[in-house]
Amino acid sequence: MLRIAREQSSKGNDAWAPVISARIAELLERWLAQREAIEAYDSTDTLWITTKGNPYTSRSLSYLMNQLCEIAGIDTANRQVT
Repeated sequence: MLRIAREQSSKGNDAWAPVISARIAELLERWLAQREAIEAYDSTDTLWITTKGNPYTSRSLSYLMNQLCEIAGIDTANRQVT
């Protein structure tokens, strides 16, 4: 189970615990094991960081989503990708 701290929650003022599938839990466990070998993560508990070593923000994720859509050939001209 993931626990989202109140101060990090985008769902309002309360902490919340989203339900994840067993497959996602397995992938997260594998990522956490791999992440231990990556020096850039030594000084942070952030789950994922950008290539510049910063935590992802809504802006950096939007940029990433747009790049992925472009690579996949998905037209985003009349869509709001979030």
